[in-house]
Amino acid sequence: MLQKTVHIQANRPEKHYWLDIWHFKDLLYILARRDVMVRYKQTFIGAAWGFVRPFFTLIGFAFIFTKITKQNGIDPVPYPVMAFAGILIWQFFSNTFLQISNVFLANSTLISKVYFPRLIMPLSANFIHNNYALFQSIS
Repeated sequence: MLQKTVHIQANRPEKHYWLDIWHFKDLLYILARRDVMVRYKQTFIGAAWGFVRPFFTLIGFAFIFTKITKQNGIDPVPYPVMAFAGILIWQFFSNTFLQISNVFLANSTLISKVYFPRLIMPLSANFIHNNYALFQSIS
């Protein structure tokens, strides 16, 4: 089995960094898969949290803003549909930024012991949230 030797140099051009990310695409897949397994392994309803969380948030928003403040939304679009679109976008960005900021703390031992492009960590977290948001928007 051939092993690729990586030469770490200061002031390398960016194209080499993106090439390193391409060479470590298997690590990206492994980290993304590991994060999905860790997230849903010990939950009772598993990936159904992708439906439950936005649904209950939508119910709360719809009740508060249609019953208490008497907002009906824009004329052809009912308020729950409009709120659901906003909730999905907000949850996508808030989850993505939260996970990206926590990924370096959670994997600090891996970062300090092994060389790989550091951008792989937030990319793996973002890969999960992109697919998770797509999964939510389809439902």
